[in-house]
Amino acid sequence: MSRVKTIDKFGRGVESGSRSLLRGPPGVGFKHTRNGHFDIEGKLLTNVGEPKNDSDAVTKKYVVGEVHRLRTQIAAIINKDIIDHFKKDMKNLEAKSNMLESKIKKEIYERMADFESRISQLEKKVSELMAANKVRI
Repeated sequence: MSRVKTIDKFGRGVESGSRSLLRGPPGVGFKHTRNGHFDIEGKLLTNVGEPKNDSDAVTKKYVVGEVHRLRTQIAAIINKDIIDHFKKDMKNLEAKSNMLESKIKKEIYERMADFESRISQLEKKVSELMAANKVRI
């Protein structure tokens, strides 16, 4: 059986069926921490593509864009809630205003009718007194 040499994405050569590793092209590699994570010693990781999977790295631009998008959505929801609440309050105030207007009109008509009745009664008494010659105008 012949052994096939392949190179992984980090430039390391691997011989199939074997655990021996061949060195890839020279360059700066990543150090590993004790728990197997990469230590890039404070250097920047640049030219990262847009994330496609949940575990993909993201750029600062992507995060800022997502935060802006979410803030815009939240503001729209809050503004819609405020406007809906305002419209509801306005309808309630309009209904209360109409009810008060009806009560005031009814009270005015009742008082006017009472005043007209009193005036009519006074006019009748004045007429009676004048007829009896007790009062001259």
